[in-house]
Amino acid sequence: MSVTWILEANDLAKLVLEGDLNKCLIDVRIVGHEKERKLCFFYNSAFLIAEFQRQKESILKRLRELYKTKLDFYKRIDFVFYGIEAKNIQESKTRTKEEQEVLDRGIKRLENLLKGIQNGKTRARV
Repeated sequence: MSVTWILEANDLAKLVLEGDLNKCLIDVRIVGHEKERKLCFFYNSAFLIAEFQRQKESILKRLRELYKTKLDFYKRIDFVFYGIEAKNIQESKTRTKEEQEVLDRGIKRLENLLKGIQNGKTRARV
């Protein structure tokens, strides 16, 4: 996720959320891949998540209006999402399947590199 995405997501959230939903927002970002991308608002309270669900349609309506004003820019930076949702902040700390696969491949490469160094087949680079 780029810095531009983070800034745009936070700006949009501030403009479309009101009251406690805005004040108590912990994080906002796009989650998911391809056609399953969603703008996800993270809170640490089940009450706030329920309130978000209650207001979801009006939030989505305001988001659509704002999104249209910068549509060309958002398409250019690939800041595209197809829905919105609210989740507990604890869920943001879990890895997606794709993130876990990338991490596993990286760990495997490091293990192979270490084995090569230990067997004298590869020299350590500083």
